[in-house]
Amino acid sequence: MMTHGPPLHVLDTTIHGNKDVGCPHLLRAVSRARPRIHAFGHIHEGWGAQIGEWKQRSSGSSAVDAEWPFDGSEMVIEDQNKTLQDRAVHLDLTEDCDKQVFGHSTLFVNAAIMTASSPYRPENAPFLVDVELAVG
Repeated sequence: MMTHGPPLHVLDTTIHGNKDVGCPHLLRAVSRARPRIHAFGHIHEGWGAQIGEWKQRSSGSSAVDAEWPFDGSEMVIEDQNKTLQDRAVHLDLTEDCDKQVFGHSTLFVNAAIMTASSPYRPENAPFLVDVELAVG
């Protein structure tokens, strides 16, 4: 899934300390779809990646807790030396497939490469994500 901005509560804090400036409607949509990867930008200072593990839905229910639909979340820490060498943050989900089971967790990537304040500069590394996809 790719959108311009982030969902509510996910890599959406501004440099002014404003937390949770993401979209609550988008959070509900992402909670329903539960994609393996959701990439976005817009909140430049929110650059980074995290894995959100979704709460289990009760049987037969499609309802989600729009306030906090995750059982847990974990920031993905970049290896700065490898990032400089590869010229990108390389996330290999093929090595850790159990964390990326469809419908159980989502890798959220705020891929905004520009700085948050003027003058805008491309200082954040881009992301390169390897993921194993099922044969159709």
